[in-house]
Amino acid sequence: MKIIVWSDFTSPASYLAQVRLQNVIKALNLTDKVEYEARAYQINPNASDKAVETNAAKLSLKKDITLDKAQAYFKKWQEEGKKEGIDVEAGFAYNTNTLDAHRLVAWIQSVEANSTKTQALIDAIFKAEFAENKNISDHAVLLDIIKSLGFDLAAAKEVLSTSAYREEVIVQEASFRDLGNYQVPVIIINNKVLEGLQPKVAYAQALNPKADEFVNDFLIK
Repeated sequence: MKIIVWSDFTSPASYLAQVRLQNVIKALNLTDKVEYEARAYQINPNASDKAVETNAAKLSLKKDITLDKAQAYFKKWQEEGKKEGIDVEAGFAYNTNTLDAHRLVAWIQSVEANSTKTQALIDAIFKAEFAENKNISDHAVLLDIIKSLGFDLAAAKEVLSTSAYREEVIVQEASFRDLGNYQVPVIIINNKVLEGLQPKVAYAQALNPKADEFVNDFLIK
């Protein structure tokens, strides 16, 4: 079963969608039956690689509202994250450049046949962004993630020190634009396009149209 996921690391909806999809795949016992392909899309390719303002601080200035009110805007992501067992502190996250993070994902996906390693790297980068509120454009942060996962640190350093896999990211982004007027995340399951953060039932039925009994007993809750 082919699954293609376009996402960006500054999108809380992308983080939640991928974790929710993984949870549904595990619950349906389909882990060994899916072929997972990650594809990149940068929401803001011109974003700085410096962590200057949090999302809430930027919104506060843009809307001329208090920081507390700005933080409240991001609370919905925190609540959705709790449902999936993850921390999503989107208001405290930094909207930095994600090209290098995407290049690392393209690299690991090209050298590892097992997509679980790709998913592990993606999850770790999202966690650094939204749970730990780190600057994921910082090479030191990215290399710490690579080291923690036991991946080839020297090879990752080589990727980051060059323009390796940049063209691959560009091709992935072009394939996203070819889909039409969509916003990330976009997940294609069995040729069905699912845009944005979907409820568990939508992922379950795309994975297995006969999952109604399971959906009614568990996922729909």
